[in-house]
Amino acid sequence: MYDKNDKIMMRQIIMQHFLEPDHKGLVNDLAAIQELQSSSTCSDEITLEVLFDKNIISFVKWSGTSCAISSASTDILAEQLHNQTLDKGLEILTNYYNLISNQSYSEESLEELIAFVNVGKQGNRVACALLGANGLKNLISKQKELNHETFKTN
Repeated sequence: MYDKNDKIMMRQIIMQHFLEPDHKGLVNDLAAIQELQSSSTCSDEITLEVLFDKNIISFVKWSGTSCAISSASTDILAEQLHNQTLDKGLEILTNYYNLISNQSYSEESLEELIAFVNVGKQGNRVACALLGANGLKNLISKQKELNHETFKTN
């Protein structure tokens, strides 16, 4: 369990995923879908790579140049979305969006994402925290739509 009131712990989580990300580096799998995400407020730019197996998020990888908040949040999301269903992935992202926008959220299911609990209070950092999340939500939503269309035609 992570203590959102322990500012040192929260900082350590962010710095660990920024300096030594577990999911950085594209695989360039031909079956994976990639999407470029660029910030409109700074020079952050990341490419997301997601492999889906029907209704499952098989893996999430990312690459690019971005700040600690953007890099760490994307890396932690990649970890949490790994092997989740599309619906569960969207649920994780919605909970994270709620955290960032200071709305009601489930603290338990956030795990390391709780490290971004104070980002919503820093308006200039919100875009950083959502850069990867926005792209991942878009890719998962597209896959859900594709699955639905495939199901309708079969």
